Amino acid sequence: KLVAVLALFLISAAVSQGRTLARMGTELRCQCIATHSRFIPPKSIQDVKLTQSGPHCKNV
Repeated sequence: KLVAVLALFLISAAVSQGRTLARMGTELRCQCIATHSRFIPPKSIQDVKLTQSGPHCKNV
């Protein structure tokens, strides 16, 4: 019985952790503290990722 209880606990923890990570992936896609339109020197840009606008980020 102890093994079955532990197995249920581990399965439950894995499922809830997976849901949390999936939810974080959509919620953290657009977290702009502030925006500006000043020039950014190309040497300062390390990476650019384009994301389609949607309910998670309307200001793309």
